[in-house]
Amino acid sequence: DTQDYDCADVLGSMFVLCTVKDCVSIHPQDFARGTTEVLADEIERKYVGETIVDLGLVMAFFDFDELAQGFIYPADGTARYDVAFRLVCFRPFVGEVLTGVISSADKDGLRVSMNFFDDVVIPGHFLQSPSEYRAEENLWVWKYENEDEDEDEDADPDAESVFAFNVGEPIRFRVRSINFTQVHSTLSGRQALTTSTHLESAAGSVKPENDDIPPPPTSVRRRSSSVDLTKSEPEPPVMQIIGLVNEDGLGLVSWWS
Repeated sequence: DTQDYDCADVLGSMFVLCTVKDCVSIHPQDFARGTTEVLADEIERKYVGETIVDLGLVMAFFDFDELAQGFIYPADGTARYDVAFRLVCFRPFVGEVLTGVISSADKDGLRVSMNFFDDVVIPGHFLQSPSEYRAEENLWVWKYENEDEDEDEDADPDAESVFAFNVGEPIRFRVRSINFTQVHSTLSGRQALTTSTHLESAAGSVKPENDDIPPPPTSVRRRSSSVDLTKSEPEPPVMQIIGLVNEDGLGLVSWWS
């Protein structure tokens, strides 16, 4: 199991380098191979593709930081090494602007996929305002009311434009919060403990005018909460991103091109 870790945003954007300390084993049949090669393979097998609380989704092994002398257990002949190594992890910062593709929609909002990560949710109340869900079409639409009636004397002041959040369309969103969840077994059943890092407040509604995206708010808070899970209730994802699009430049990429 992971013993210790430390992350630094040295890669920029949505990826971070995390230093992890762990005890890694090499079996006797692999002694003929290079030690660092075998250790790297074991680290990749154990970590890459896994989502780890407070680290994020592990994308790749990066390098070794420390490698102690190995010791062999007489019982099975396995060599164990205390190592410190760095992993490339997907863990965007709160307030960062990302681009994904709308994968599905329901009355609660949108789900977004980034190809390698699918647990992105944009709740309906974080879409542009006013937006509404059309159940018969399973579609969210933004009903933008034209307020610039002075530009066209013949324009209908009550006219509105409808912008649809179509499934399969690229969407640009801001990370409002990142939730990490651990599920524990208790005497009464299962309990999910979620730690959320989030923006203190969301931006208000806007209308599309240009491609400028305002900088993210600087007020970020962290809080924890727990909830009991029923036997039939599925476990929540280890990491979930909550997004918002109710700002200038956000929403479907095609709206601003």
